[in-house]
Amino acid sequence: QLDARPACAKKALPGHVALGAGMAFNVADVEEEAKPVAPRHHGFETPLKRRQIFAIAIWAASAPVTVCLLAPLQATALARALMSIFFWASWATLFASAVHAMRCDPADPTVGSEEAFGRPIEGRPFCSICQVTVRFDSKHCWECNKCVGNFDHHCPWLNNCIGSKNYASFFASVWALLVMLSAMVIAALAPLPGLWGSAVSSGHEVWGLVAVVVLYAPLWCLDVSLVVFHCVLCWKGITTYEHLTGKTKRPAGPRSSPQQQEQQQQQHEQQE
Repeated sequence: QLDARPACAKKALPGHVALGAGMAFNVADVEEEAKPVAPRHHGFETPLKRRQIFAIAIWAASAPVTVCLLAPLQATALARALMSIFFWASWATLFASAVHAMRCDPADPTVGSEEAFGRPIEGRPFCSICQVTVRFDSKHCWECNKCVGNFDHHCPWLNNCIGSKNYASFFASVWALLVMLSAMVIAALAPLPGLWGSAVSSGHEVWGLVAVVVLYAPLWCLDVSLVVFHCVLCWKGITTYEHLTGKTKRPAGPRSSPQQQEQQQQQHEQQE
């Protein structure tokens, strides 16, 4: 904080330290900035992200939209039954897999371990932020402030990191979302030709179906690209992080001296 008073009138205020030349800083502010940021453990910890809240709202709204609008407008009982089976099976699967992906803590097994804290192991990567030796495929997520085992990416829709512990549930959730959105978009498009301009249909039904298509079709396109992208990653055997950065998993390699290990750690931090 700058102090513009004359030099004769300057005194260090309570909680401040005078630096001379008319400057002082608040000790409390420095101490607050110096406090380490605690790592986030799962996706339900606050603050919740806007995209996470939006995704939850879309999932919750899809149930009444299907029950009150889409299912009753299907032309036949068979179409209604098939639509209901695909929708409710994917809706429930999406709930279970997304909750697991958000509730899971994908941190490296050594993060938070008192035995591993501050104890580097020769020939193994050591995180200077978490102060633990981590797996060769672990990366530090600055959003969650922790190392994540087999780090794939930080998902803003789930508000959690995706790693080896929750990648399967994340992959299941994007597939379940694709099936759910497909059922809704098809169920909205199928009755439209017959209802459009029909004397027996109300305008509210037609515009309701149009609104469903306008809202859910772009989400379907986004999810299709996500499913295809992760299927390609699984086929190649790489993570999103490795695809975006061009880096590969670090091999264990031979044991190195402490000097060589320090040099390797510095080189890796520069790459990061």
